[in-house]
Amino acid sequence: MILKGKTLFVTLTLLFIVVSTQIIACNSGADILEDNIDQVEFIVKIDSSYMHDRVNYLYPNEEFEMEIIAKNPEKLPEKTTYVWTSIQTAGGNYFHEEAGVYDDVTDNSQYIYQPFENEGEYTVRCDLYDTEEYRVYGVTAPRLGTVERQFTVRAVNIDIKSELLGEGKYRFTPQITNPEIGPAYLGYHFDFGDGDLEILHKRSGDDITHEYHNEGTYSVVVELLADARVRGGIIATPIATSKITVEVGGSEFFIVTPSPTLKVGEDYIFRAMASGLLPIAPSYEWDFGDGTGKIIPFSNEVTHVFKEAGSHVIYVEVFESEEEASPQLGSAFIEVDVVATASHLEELHQMKRFSLDFAVQHDYVEGMSGVFLWDWNSFGEVVWDGVNFTMEWEQDNHSEKMFGSVSEDGTIIKQLKIRREFVDSKGNTEWYELETIVLPFWTDTIPDRFIVDKSGEAVKEFVPYFNTYRTAGYQWTKDARLYVKFEK
Repeated sequence: MILKGKTLFVTLTLLFIVVSTQIIACNSGADILEDNIDQVEFIVKIDSSYMHDRVNYLYPNEEFEMEIIAKNPEKLPEKTTYVWTSIQTAGGNYFHEEAGVYDDVTDNSQYIYQPFENEGEYTVRCDLYDTEEYRVYGVTAPRLGTVERQFTVRAVNIDIKSELLGEGKYRFTPQITNPEIGPAYLGYHFDFGDGDLEILHKRSGDDITHEYHNEGTYSVVVELLADARVRGGIIATPIATSKITVEVGGSEFFIVTPSPTLKVGEDYIFRAMASGLLPIAPSYEWDFGDGTGKIIPFSNEVTHVFKEAGSHVIYVEVFESEEEASPQLGSAFIEVDVVATASHLEELHQMKRFSLDFAVQHDYVEGMSGVFLWDWNSFGEVVWDGVNFTMEWEQDNHSEKMFGSVSEDGTIIKQLKIRREFVDSKGNTEWYELETIVLPFWTDTIPDRFIVDKSGEAVKEFVPYFNTYRTAGYQWTKDARLYVKFEK
């Protein structure tokens, strides 16, 4: 038996049934014996639209069936009622939805069809009742059995990179950016924008080459193909798409850097150079590979300051003018190494104030779910001892302890541990604990201040431990943030 759709009428009707049956049960004085509860055991089977490498993963809006089969059907009454409930427990706004009530007198198996639109964590639950008792008492009737199944709903994301191998010849490399989902994919379908189509099979390698025979701008579209179950068999179906633009012919562009090795915190001028003639007033769009970019009309020069050490890819696109939808003339990129500057330890030892801004998506807790926020300024003074630092204070029922260490050049917070406590008016103690590791930080644009600012799922790379007095599970979603600040 299959459940489809979600209507307001069904939801309101079911809510009326649940409330009404609870009132009837209270007035009837029915006795619910523990011996009559959960006497039927189930086997759970899942049949989803796509083939997955990992169980309990679904794609948004993916159709699936959850089948439950009684292990001891002899304990089933002549007529049974199945009540389905679906709950989103994390990754979005909490909701509770009554999926429906279904009677079955011919078979001891049931199905649920329930595609989930939003990414997040879900629980699907089925409760089994005797039909006659359920009609009288509703959900307060003795439950014959129950079963739950948890799902993670995530969309597959892919990216594509291009590399110029020669005149008109490109190498394209697609990649799944969240491989933890583990889709059972077949390969990639390429549309090169010039009328040619090709499939890169999973067994064929990680990249594909294509040669263009005419000058122009081409939009390359790649689709990730996966096995999808349909009536009559299995077909390859796109489950993710990515696009990239390549410029064939015209002027060749390249980037000139002031030095092969750059330093954190210093101003550098980069130039976009062309091998041919350009229009009178071209426009340049820069991406510095560190999350920042600039649009510079008329001038091929740009100034930038890197705040973090490491390898960065600088990318520039050149357009005919600064007008919107102006034709692209070409692009270029170059990879640069950015190293830490001279030691910041002397400056760090002058930093005495500390603050933290921390946010993370939390599971269903105390009747609600959402983003947990931990944002405050400390009242104590940071004490430095070489590369180590500590702080401890108490004020107005609040207290805090902190200790950590930085690298010898003062560019990395190697470790930071914090515990903050608060005693409410009833004498209850609330507490939060946080540990971070290998946090790169820099001198802020505001003088006499050092900061770390990380956001999104990348926060989990720097926070190995987080706990509170009401912990119930946390996810590193796009809502996560870690902002640490030292200042005079």
